[in-house]
Amino acid sequence: MLAVYQKRTLNRMNVIQIISNDRRDRFRYTQVQMKASVIILNYNGLYDTIRCVQSLLADDHPDKEIIVWDNGSNRDEASDLQEMFPGIVVVRHDRNLLYAGGNNRAASLATGDILIFLNNDTEVDRRWLEPLLGAFENNPTLGACQPKICSWYQHDQFDFAGGCGGFFDCIGLPYSRGRVISTMERDTGQYDVVSDDLDWVSGACFAVRRQVFIDAGTFDPDLGMYDEEFDLSWRILNRGHSLGCSPASVIYHKGGQTWMGASDVVCFYRHRNNLLTIVKNANASTLVLMLMIRLPLEILAPLFYLYTRNRRCALAPLRSLVSFIKLFPKFFAKRRKFKASSIIPWNRPLLLWRYFMRKQKTFGAMHSII
Repeated sequence: MLAVYQKRTLNRMNVIQIISNDRRDRFRYTQVQMKASVIILNYNGLYDTIRCVQSLLADDHPDKEIIVWDNGSNRDEASDLQEMFPGIVVVRHDRNLLYAGGNNRAASLATGDILIFLNNDTEVDRRWLEPLLGAFENNPTLGACQPKICSWYQHDQFDFAGGCGGFFDCIGLPYSRGRVISTMERDTGQYDVVSDDLDWVSGACFAVRRQVFIDAGTFDPDLGMYDEEFDLSWRILNRGHSLGCSPASVIYHKGGQTWMGASDVVCFYRHRNNLLTIVKNANASTLVLMLMIRLPLEILAPLFYLYTRNRRCALAPLRSLVSFIKLFPKFFAKRRKFKASSIIPWNRPLLLWRYFMRKQKTFGAMHSII
């Protein structure tokens, strides 16, 4: 059953130029006229969603809509949200469509020029939206852009989920400006430069042009959950768009703070979906070379988790490998629909070697320069 509640129509207005002395707001954006649709999934997370929406309503951007999609919560949290926030769109679905399915359905209801996918366990800075939208106005080739993502627990520390933008190492393992493996840096402004050179934008929060999202094929529901943003980001790049980060836009994420402390479910999906993303999007030569290196590492991964004392995840890589083999034909067939290419230079750092053997635990150390 699908219930769509009343929505308030917002008037389109030009935005007055914002100039602030705060280092996070030192970038200048003028007359941003894009309408933003902020999409939030809720699943048994009423308290977090309330805090998230409250922070969104504190932002004074005049032309935005907020859509909350309730992904089959055990109780009717949608009614509570609609009663508390009568000016937003609230949708209740009778089952959990997971991250990809819920966001795809919610996006189909959006009317904005820019879609912003935002986790419900986040809170946004009061002036977060204007610089995020301004990045698109200043760069016509920009397909998607993320804010700076800091920890909800420690505001001066980057969050695990994306920092100031994500990259892949030479074999497709993810890391970001501000987070490498499980090392989170303090935010001292070291990455406060608007960029459009990312490999992926964080699923905790990113903005994407509506038409780019549609043309790239939206989120892939076959991935289930976790790392859907890697797949979508790669497809956006393959269509000739760039991915960026606008660090003047800041949000605070309450999510998991470590990969090595993750549950076996999280480990299973992250291992499997990262491999499936490579199969679906990498060109033939890149795919062969990556799998030649990655598959032996997946077999050895249980030893890594035992070494880091995360016994819950010890068997997850082997189970994910079995699932990957079963799904390989299906994802390989998807290459016909989406243009495959290599977006990962082979001169990128080998993440595991640099981190554990050479003790290079920050983005700046791995790349020598920031």
